[in-house]
Amino acid sequence: MKRVLKDLATIGLVLAAACILFPMVFVYLIHVTTPPKPPNLFAQLVDAKTLKFEPSGNVRFNGQLLQKLHTDETGNWPPDLKNSQEGKPDPAGVVDLGSDTWLLTCATIKSKAGEDSNARVTDNYIYQRQTKKYRPVASLSEARGLHSMLKLSDGRILIFGGYDNSANCIGSIELLDLKKNTCSIIAHSSEPRVSATLVEIAPNTVLAIGGHYPESTMVERINVDDHSCVTLGHLNKSRCFTTAVYRVSSTEYLVTGGSNGLSEPDSSDLPPELIKVPAEKH
Repeated sequence: MKRVLKDLATIGLVLAAACILFPMVFVYLIHVTTPPKPPNLFAQLVDAKTLKFEPSGNVRFNGQLLQKLHTDETGNWPPDLKNSQEGKPDPAGVVDLGSDTWLLTCATIKSKAGEDSNARVTDNYIYQRQTKKYRPVASLSEARGLHSMLKLSDGRILIFGGYDNSANCIGSIELLDLKKNTCSIIAHSSEPRVSATLVEIAPNTVLAIGGHYPESTMVERINVDDHSCVTLGHLNKSRCFTTAVYRVSSTEYLVTGGSNGLSEPDSSDLPPELIKVPAEKH
């Protein structure tokens, strides 16, 4: 009887030890099998008390007045094209070039009967509101929708990501030079996505922030002259569509607003984040 009790006690100890060790082993296995995160996990959430949006439109961070980086209002459509008319291009993307002139990208043409296949093409047009004429320019390499566009400081247009006519995300990055009337792929994103935020932080150096489908926290640096796209790190929260970026210092940028795809724009679950951008290596 004593031996039986002793054996039962031993079994109990073994089971107790197993119960303690199993979770530890399970956590360890998850740790060793999970791919490591990129080395530059550089984004930090910003305390709401340190950020102030003033009625005047100014933004202050820790009392410092911030200036918003230049971005293009790609949603600024020509007033007379807000509702596409019969026989007129129905663009997937628009960039305001100034002087009542717009770039219309990946446009489909509605027939006189108003029919539209909804399939985007690679055609691009320059539209001048004064003359109401469309001038064809160099076509994109790929038709796309919900792509991101940015007019660079030298006047060229950067086109990033989007989805194709099969609803697949595109990772290619194109450069449209209106002066030379050329357009070509210069690089590829490591994570194809739509509706990322593009902002030029130095001449021909652009940050591609976040995106959707899939929801993305990725931040990449595009060097237009070197035809390169490098992953820098990740945000804490995924965000897409309209996102405001403010320069805090030579290497720090404040990211605010946008949508996480599951909430309304500028929702409370998208707190501002501060990202640190490492200097480029030459």
